[in-house]
Amino acid sequence: MIVSVLTNLTVVLVLSLAVCIAALLSILLLRAAPSRLLEVSFEPEVVRGFKGEAVETAAKLRAEPGLWGTARLVEIIPPKGVLATLGPPDGGSYDLRLLTTFAGRFEGFVAEVEMPDALGLFTRSEVAATTPLCLESLPLGLLARPSVVNLRAIALGEYPSGARGSGQEFYAAEPYSGVSDAHDILWRQMAKRDDETFVFKVREANVPEAVRLLFLELEERGPGLPRWMDLVSEATSRIGISLLEAGVRMTVVSRRQGAVITLEVEDLRELADATVEMWSGSSPQVHRLEYLPSQIVLTGIKELRDAEVANLVGAGPSIIVAEDTSQGSLGQRMVVFSGSEDVGSVVQAVLLR
Repeated sequence: MIVSVLTNLTVVLVLSLAVCIAALLSILLLRAAPSRLLEVSFEPEVVRGFKGEAVETAAKLRAEPGLWGTARLVEIIPPKGVLATLGPPDGGSYDLRLLTTFAGRFEGFVAEVEMPDALGLFTRSEVAATTPLCLESLPLGLLARPSVVNLRAIALGEYPSGARGSGQEFYAAEPYSGVSDAHDILWRQMAKRDDETFVFKVREANVPEAVRLLFLELEERGPGLPRWMDLVSEATSRIGISLLEAGVRMTVVSRRQGAVITLEVEDLRELADATVEMWSGSSPQVHRLEYLPSQIVLTGIKELRDAEVANLVGAGPSIIVAEDTSQGSLGQRMVVFSGSEDVGSVVQAVLLR
């Protein structure tokens, strides 16, 4: 009896020791497994939609065979301002749903993967290597009605508007109206008339062929970056919509932290591209402000601490982005923008210059 008990106890101890050794080896192998054996990719890698609209992509986990169990994708950690929802696995592929209430360009998604050991006793969480994923969130200003721009009073520019104004091109001949200029009297036509009515030349209004928008960012926004991107993108889209409606092209010059990117806008599609590409990687060359001529300056209140920026803003039509407060218009040539203000007065001021 005693021998049998001792034998059973020995077997239990041997089995327990074997299990402990196996578990120890399993966890050691799990910890030693290189993270380079895990990779998460996305298809498509660039997704676009309007802010407040959910977009979807597929996250695919690739794990090289090893001395561990089947790895699984646990979470996609998005950049600030984005909500990411991961669906159940389907043969190594996971549906990924992205949603943000901010406009702009969002990158820097991180994939967290869970690896079980061969015995299924332990798990190890790992940040896997990922292919770049970019969420391009479009501003709602692209859907808004353009601000009304009065072309009749426009004098400067090289593009005829098809409306009367004070440009250089002949538009029509009309009798004296009380506001006509004596320099515009059509003497030859008057000589052919039987009456003594004064006939004056009516000039055609001209608009600029293109307007240059200079966006200046000198300060880091930190946690406030999503709202900053949202307000700047909304302002850019509303300016662009109004200019395109007036038949004017726009050039967006984005100067962020000293580096510069230039974007040409001739239609609504290119305007949508510009609102997200202005946040993309820029050329490494640093440009001084005096080498960046513009008709409209778009910047933030924080940037006004810089004397050079303050002088630019004070010299012409400008839009100042207020991330924390709303002050509305500061006259016809300057608008403090917090998301809902009309930028039409700034566009009008540019075309009237």
